[in-house]
Amino acid sequence: MIKLHIFGDFGRLPDPSPFCVKVDCYLRMAGLPFETVAGMDNLQKAPKGKLPFIEDQGKYVADSQFIISYLKQTYGDKLDHTLTPRDKAISHSMIKMLDENFYWGIVHSRWQQESGWRTVKAHFFEDLPFYLKPWLPGKVRKGLLGDLKSHGMGLHEDSEIMQVCEADLMALSKLLGQQPYFFGEAPTTLDAVVYAFVAELVFQPFETPLSEKAKTFPELVAFCERVAERFYPERS
Repeated sequence: MIKLHIFGDFGRLPDPSPFCVKVDCYLRMAGLPFETVAGMDNLQKAPKGKLPFIEDQGKYVADSQFIISYLKQTYGDKLDHTLTPRDKAISHSMIKMLDENFYWGIVHSRWQQESGWRTVKAHFFEDLPFYLKPWLPGKVRKGLLGDLKSHGMGLHEDSEIMQVCEADLMALSKLLGQQPYFFGEAPTTLDAVVYAFVAELVFQPFETPLSEKAKTFPELVAFCERVAERFYPERS
């Protein structure tokens, strides 16, 4: 059976990382049996030093995009096989927007903005041993903020980052419209990815300016609730 290695529970979500939720949701939508292995110690075993990664048939596959590609090649393209070439191009573009752009807005809202950081620090690091609490949270934050600046998003003002993220949310909302899923009546890979990123804001157990903004898009909120009810009934 496929083993999915992630960090662990995050309120109504299986993980605080959208990349971990992406793979979890894809596996559920594709109907592939799997078991979850949760814990920070997974990082020590991660082939690329990051989560998620999977174990399957004696293989280790890391990085969410390569995991999903592997799953499609190994078990068949269960979600996207009916999409047209144009639909697949749209899906690819939207996934890249979320992976490479919108993700950094989430990082900014949780790790750079002081209001988000205070809550994140208390929530993510509450179970650390006492001897790690004085220095480890700050070290993790410093590393993420360095990555944020290297990407370029961290160089912008808060209002500019919100403008970028709001445009991404608007694009998703317009593409979804009143459909149950992004390409009609059945979920595709894009639905798993959008859920992973937008639900991280809609369902996160604390508020940030970006999570409040995400909740102003009723089509996306309804979409998250719909996916959660169907594929995460134990968390709804």
